[in-house]
Amino acid sequence: MIVLVVGILAASTVTLYLLQHREMTNRIDDSLRRATSNYQRLVTAPNDSETGKPYASVSDILYRAMQSTQPAEHEGHVAILDGALRWTAPDTVGVRLEDDPQFMSWAAGAEADGKVYIRTITTDLATYRAVSLPASIRGGDQVGHYVAAYDLTAERRSLYDSFLPFVWISLGLIVAGVVTSWFLVGRMLRPLRDLRETAQSITQTDLSRRIGATGTDDLAELSRTFDSMLDRVESALDSHKELLDDVGHELRTPVTIVRGHLELVDPADPGDVRETRELALDELDRMALLIDDLLLLAKSDHVDFVRPLPVPLDELTADVFAKAKLLGDREWTFAAESGLTVMADPQRITQAALQLCENAVKYSDPGSAIHVSAHAFEPGYAALRVTDHGRGISSRDREKILERFVRGISSAGTKGSGLGLAISSAIISAHGGRLDIKSAEDEGSTFTIVLPTTQASPKVL
Repeated sequence: MIVLVVGILAASTVTLYLLQHREMTNRIDDSLRRATSNYQRLVTAPNDSETGKPYASVSDILYRAMQSTQPAEHEGHVAILDGALRWTAPDTVGVRLEDDPQFMSWAAGAEADGKVYIRTITTDLATYRAVSLPASIRGGDQVGHYVAAYDLTAERRSLYDSFLPFVWISLGLIVAGVVTSWFLVGRMLRPLRDLRETAQSITQTDLSRRIGATGTDDLAELSRTFDSMLDRVESALDSHKELLDDVGHELRTPVTIVRGHLELVDPADPGDVRETRELALDELDRMALLIDDLLLLAKSDHVDFVRPLPVPLDELTADVFAKAKLLGDREWTFAAESGLTVMADPQRITQAALQLCENAVKYSDPGSAIHVSAHAFEPGYAALRVTDHGRGISSRDREKILERFVRGISSAGTKGSGLGLAISSAIISAHGGRLDIKSAEDEGSTFTIVLPTTQASPKVL
């Protein structure tokens, strides 16, 4: 860009200089043509305009021509009579043609054929644009020339001097532009350098580096998009790593159990074989359920894991309640009059809610009350609640019960992989909601699924 700007300024300067030079040449030629026209009117007049009498000699004609012409800046004139200098310009005229011997040599013998031409004369001292105008009297033998000339060297120097400030100003602007653009462009491209350095610093084991760009331009938006991509990649790799760790940790136990019993089984004892077969099948069923749960958790980070659509919350809660009543002998109650519509994937939310209902059954006594309800929540959100009166959750367990394979003290003696609440939480988070838990030991628990609505929520109940 700097080279382009310099090239444009240089081309503009040269072009402007050439145009001004051509205009200068045209101006000089026009001035010489006017001088020729005025001189011709003077010499063709029947009488001297000052005395009113005919010219007595060629010298008088030349004198009158010199007297009636005021040379312009960088212009001079002389009068030649019979090849010798006759008249010179006043001392106030700066261009002294008589001081240039080579020019005077040309002027003394110029236009011998009597024709008038505007010529360029180059000498060792200067270059001139000149015209030589003949003068004579009928019947006389004297020959004179009136010579007017512009000093092109001085004109060009004056033009050059007028362009010199423009050149210096242009160079100053270029330097200022280079310095300014260096900082501005460098600042604008800083996100790209950060992007490159961040990409180079990323390894297979460390994806924590982020650009953290600020601003509202396209490069800042690109940096934020790159950071978002790294977040997704890191999340995917973390999920992959967790899946591998979970599979390696949790599947090793049932494999060890099955292998140990198969190694110790007595093939000749039908009872031992039957007992070992039942144990192996039970462990394989548990492995299959564990694998399904782990795969479900691994998919929870995918974009298409849930497909939310507007769903009436009361109808969704009623469907969950109808299915939950079959999970155990409890005193089931239902309340849903919110009138709200939530953005939810019905199958996934039903799966999460039934998991909460199953936990309520698992950690409560037969005949105890379990209440399923739908409510308005904070503005823009609604809630599906499952409340039981079972064992409750200790404050220590409540902080980590949503983690994978974590089972609280109250889970002792119950079957399960420890993934149920983690799966429910992952489903709810994928909807843009959250799972709230309120519980006290020996008093029961309330699990609240908070989901976004499609309309402004009424006052919180």
